[in-house]
Amino acid sequence: MFFILIPFSNRAAAFLQLVKLSKALADAETTVKLKPEWEKGHFRKGCVLEAMERYEEVRLKGKSHVSFTRCGEMMQSLFFPLLS
Repeated sequence: MFFILIPFSNRAAAFLQLVKLSKALADAETTVKLKPEWEKGHFRKGCVLEAMERYEEVRLKGKSHVSFTRCGEMMQSLFFPLLS
C-alpha cells in the first residue's frame, strides 16, 4: 500500500511548487485518506493549506504533525539555494 502513497504525496509537493494549490490539496487529501497515520501526508496537506492561507482549517483538524515553521523551513531550503 505504501507504494501507492508516494506518487500522490510527491505530486502534491510538485503541484505546491507550481502553485497549483487545488490540485496539490486534492493529492494531499488522497494521501491522508489512503493512510491517515502517515505523517508525511498530513505534512503535505498542512503545507498546501498554509499556502492557501487556511490556517484555521489545519488547527481545527487537530493534526499535531503539521508545523508551519517546519514547512516554511523546508520550502526555504528548497528554493533559496537555487536563487543564490
